[in-house]
Amino acid sequence: MPPSGGPPCPDPWRAAFIGEPTWVSLSPGERLYKFVSLPVARDRVLTSPWWIRQSAFDEMRRRAPHLGVRPADLARSRMAIAHEWNPGMDTVYIVALARQADGWEGRARSQPLTTASREVVFTGGGQQLCVPGLTWQHIGYGYSGSLIA
Repeated sequence: MPPSGGPPCPDPWRAAFIGEPTWVSLSPGERLYKFVSLPVARDRVLTSPWWIRQSAFDEMRRRAPHLGVRPADLARSRMAIAHEWNPGMDTVYIVALARQADGWEGRARSQPLTTASREVVFTGGGQQLCVPGLTWQHIGYGYSGSLIA
């Protein structure tokens, strides 16, 4: 059992974290962020359990201009999101929880990607949440917005 007292994170989700993720209870009102491609397919937003908290999103938005990259590019690298999983990452989908949801939080593991011409490594290291079983009944409202600063 993880040190936080919750259930251990099951594979294959566990493999997406560096070290042991922490069990977390997310409170009503908390905002969760997910980078998505346009057009937004609302019915697919909850298909993947991967989200980030507002503090991680705000940090990426602050750091991206200083690094000379788009927020989506920094998010792709820090969250280790391969192009085939999310090709555009041109907007962000934000939800506010209406009721408690539980999951695991920790740092994203790097993801190697081999293409025909080269090998790329998405560095990982960003804080991520895995919230399996999230349904629209957990969500008070959701909306998408531009990543252009």
